[in-house]
Amino acid sequence: MASDLKVTTSVSILGRKKDSADLTTPVQPVRINRPFALTNGTGDDQANEIFADTRTLAAASETLDLTSTLANFAGTTIVYTALKGVWIFNRSTTASEDLVISGNFGGVLGGTTPTITLKPGFGILLIGTLTGYTVTNTSADQLKIDAGAATISYDIALIGTV
Repeated sequence: MASDLKVTTSVSILGRKKDSADLTTPVQPVRINRPFALTNGTGDDQANEIFADTRTLAAASETLDLTSTLANFAGTTIVYTALKGVWIFNRSTTASEDLVISGNFGGVLGGTTPTITLKPGFGILLIGTLTGYTVTNTSADQLKIDAGAATISYDIALIGTV
């Protein structure tokens, strides 16, 4: 049976800011909704592979090689060529347990040693439908997740093309 991937993601921000004034109660509604849909394939608006997992680091870090160390649910090694979506969420509820993301994975992080720190309960979502971030073996394929001295579980999902 041929592989078939369909992904739908929606980013929604719904809010309301209410304040008081002399003669009225002004309200500012915020409604942002941006759906993203990917069909099966390797072109624009398409993806054909997804890696999703909950992982735990015990006072350690791990480097995920996007062209050799990941396997999908069927056990097939994933060799990404482009990333269309990245989701990483720090599952910790302890105030000092930060998760640090680094590495050159598809050119997502620029500069010489860039990092993103996810506080407990924080996540990061990068999603798009066009060409995506190019993953290049040996030069742009390393995603490092570091728990420091803590034991931290995190969720990860990588959507892309192979």
